[in-house]
Amino acid sequence: METDVKKPKAWKQKLVFFAVCLFGLDFLLFFSAYFFMPADDAIDLQDFHGRKYSAEKVKPGTFAIERPFDEALSWGKDALLSYDSNSIEVWRPDPQTNGVFEHAKKDLRSTFFVAHPYVGDWFGDVVVITYGVNWGNLLNSLPFCGIAFLIYALSTYPSYSQQTSF
Repeated sequence: METDVKKPKAWKQKLVFFAVCLFGLDFLLFFSAYFFMPADDAIDLQDFHGRKYSAEKVKPGTFAIERPFDEALSWGKDALLSYDSNSIEVWRPDPQTNGVFEHAKKDLRSTFFVAHPYVGDWFGDVVVITYGVNWGNLLNSLPFCGIAFLIYALSTYPSYSQQTSF
């Protein structure tokens, strides 16, 4: 009695081709964003003396006057800064009009990657927020490519019954 299991090489070739395409696409997206988007940047908050909160703790007011973001970092202790993965916003009461706030916003989004601000935390104080396209974006996306490859490999693996010849 002889058992012969035949598995075509075409399946292995498709699997290798898919893996190369998947990781190639990931690198292509990263490098196109790396060369065409703004580089990794950091906002130094050591000169900002106001309160700092995450965005879910701050609800925007009804009346706001837009100001440049660079100017907002020197507003003093009555300013309030909020941050999330898409933007950094700074608020303060308008010194000339009651009930009106001055507002400045820095957008952190890019075409391919949503920036994930790294908040430097020294004894509970936000010191530096780093964002942009950097090597961390690529390293964060590689496990997802591996998971997609594993799912594809397991879902397309051919199941063959053993053929027995007498």
